[in-house]
Amino acid sequence: MLAYYLNKSFITEKFACDLHVQRTGTMGLDIAAFGEMIDRLQHVDTTTIYLLTEQKTCIPFNVLIVSSIIASINTSLQHRAASLPHLKNLQLTHPATANEQFDILILVDTDYYWNVILDEGIRGDGPTTVKSKIGYI
Repeated sequence: MLAYYLNKSFITEKFACDLHVQRTGTMGLDIAAFGEMIDRLQHVDTTTIYLLTEQKTCIPFNVLIVSSIIASINTSLQHRAASLPHLKNLQLTHPATANEQFDILILVDTDYYWNVILDEGIRGDGPTTVKSKIGYI
């Protein structure tokens, strides 16, 4: 069963509602939390979203709509990383904000990864960033 669910991308239910997406179907998804031996079958909606690139082209993504992807992330590390000399003045995909936390709304898996990621990275003393078609990640 695991191989069947590889290469899937996800968006949150909240993000799907914010985008007013047209739901295109449903799919059964076996979910087991870390260390659990029993899968729970969950039926989730599917849709297609379009990622607008810096070059104003659209990349379509077929995604599964799930209630959440991960718990909210604390932004304190992001604020420190954005002030590092090798990361200053970069167009980040998620710029540092005054908010203390942010939610992950989309998870792009290997099915679309190379449609978004470019062959450029910036390394320095601290986090590394990778150039994508929507900014630096």
